[in-house]
Amino acid sequence: MTARHSTHDFLPEKPMNDQSNQYQQLIAKCWADEVFKHRLLDNPAETLKAEGMELPEGVSVQVVENTAQDFTLVIPSRPT
Repeated sequence: MTARHSTHDFLPEKPMNDQSNQYQQLIAKCWADEVFKHRLLDNPAETLKAEGMELPEGVSVQVVENTAQDFTLVIPSRPT
């Protein structure tokens, strides 16, 4: 089973606004660069690492793309 974590779970050293900005920049880059988007979809951990978003040991990440026919709703983990 794949562990699912929100970005705050694997970027604890960054304030929430920085995480939101980094996420928004990542999405904007996907929209502007199809090659980057496919690299992120195909190999998320390596691509995120190249973007400065290191995943802790044992954490995996899944990247999916919403389409007109498919919508992914992610329920974040409850804050502690």
